[in-house]
Amino acid sequence: MEGLTRTLATELSPHGVRVVCLRSAGSPDAAGVREAFGLHAANAGTTLETFRSAREGRILLRRLPTLAEVAEIAALMASDRASAMTATIANVTCGEMLD
Repeated sequence: MEGLTRTLATELSPHGVRVVCLRSAGSPDAAGVREAFGLHAANAGTTLETFRSAREGRILLRRLPTLAEVAEIAALMASDRASAMTATIANVTCGEMLD
């Protein structure tokens, strides 16, 4: 996905199009993420809350980003305030992944 972001930015920049990728760790308030965490928890023989707590314990900010936080970053990246940014990855993982 990140390579595609850079390729698209290269191809589309002559047309004034910016391309930015949002890298998220998954938002626990998203139904699909909650469902996936539930499946992982069941496979591990633990509860959803225990699975989530263990995962968040390995993240620098000790939590996962909410959908609202990811949306705020998306709005920022789409705004004129980020008009100099293209071919980049916005890390919205709360420190799960380090650049």
